[in-house]
Order: sequence, then structure tokens, then C-alpha cells
Amino acid sequence: MALPLHRQPFKGIYYLSVFLATVFVRLPFWILIFLLTGSRPRPSWTFSRIVIVNSIRVVVSAIGTTHTWRDKIHTVEEFVDRADEYGLVFVEPVPELIQGDIKDLAARNGVEAVPIPGFWYGKRGDDGKAGQKAQSGEKIIYQIHGGGWIEGESNPKAGHSQ
Repeated sequence: MALPLHRQPFKGIYYLSVFLATVFVRLPFWILIFLLTGSRPRPSWTFSRIVIVNSIRVVVSAIGTTHTWRDKIHTVEEFVDRADEYGLVFVEPVPELIQGDIKDLAARNGVEAVPIPGFWYGKRGDDGKAGQKAQSGEKIIYQIHGGGWIEGESNPKAGHSQ
């Protein structure tokens, strides 16, 4: 059975051990290995850049080891029932814009365009609903996140936890 590293005191002990290992083992190793430019992952990188990148990798790995997401995973269906509350809007598909090789590959693999959900940030319409059409001359920002949430979640009402 693995230790529950997402709970104290194990989480704190784990973070302390990662810090100590980084300062007393990893950093001296990086100094020995990457002081010469020929042994760097990219010779154009400075030594400080390599230390920063490797340190970020250690931190992200430690967070991934101690964090649990099982309570934060949501499906679109969970949000649809409360779409107005969360500001969930759907962007309708435009399959007629898919052409050429992509269209052929999609047909061969049974892939079809579907509405994509997103969260509306900003003013709501007079009826209180999110997703009203832009006025003539009004500028909007449409950002698409490719997924891969590793911390928190996309739900704007949830905020960032822990």
C-alpha cells in the first residue's frame, strides 16, 4: 500500500525530502554534469536556465505526486444542468469548413463535429444568461484551452483549490 502523500504529515515530509534531495544531491549533480556546455541538453542554454528548468520539473513532479484530482473531475453533463449558473455556453460546429485530408480522415474514422462547451466570462444578457451575441462593432476574446488541466479545473465557479 502506498503512503497517502496527499495528506499531512506525509505530504510535508515528502516535500521536505524533495527539497533536501534537490539541494544536496540534484544540484551538485547538475553542477558536475552541466557546467560544460557540451553536456547540456541544448548547448545554447545557460547553466542557470538548465537549473531553473530542472527545478521546475522537480516541483511539478512533486505536486503531481502529492495532489489528488479524483474529486475535481467533472463531465460536461454535470455542468449542463446548471449551465446558466456556471455560464456554460456551446460553440456550434461548422463541419462545412472541414476540407481536404482532414475531412477524409474524419470520415474514415467516424469522427464528426460536435458542439464544444466553454465557460462565459463577462457580462450577461438582460435575461441573466451567458453567451449573448456580440453587438455590431463589439470586440470579444475567444480562447480555446486544449485541455490538460493539471491543477484546479476549468469551472470558473470552482476557483483554484488547495
